[in-house]
Amino acid sequence: MNKVECGRIYDPSPTPDYVRILVDRLWPRGIRKDQTWWSLWLPEVAPSPTLRSWYHAHRDAYPEFRKQYLKEIAVGPQKLAWDELYRLANVGPVMILTYSRIWEHSHLPIL
Repeated sequence: MNKVECGRIYDPSPTPDYVRILVDRLWPRGIRKDQTWWSLWLPEVAPSPTLRSWYHAHRDAYPEFRKQYLKEIAVGPQKLAWDELYRLANVGPVMILTYSRIWEHSHLPIL
């Protein structure tokens, strides 16, 4: 597997050869879809709306969020999106992106 970096959509790319992939379920506010600076959007790999809402109400429960999220990405559409992300990471360097302010406490480190 090649290098995988995490960051916010507003962060500069480490190098131009990185494939930048947005992995949030919702499109970022204030950004037009025809003016993006990332290569791909994989909303299916993000936590389900139910899990995302639960985590917003229980910010101190990251270990439980991690456990539930790993279960989610093991099946269904989320598994297919995870497989695509994994495939891309095997082709070249990847930067997975979120619009969360603190990506270290989001789903990015779990991926």
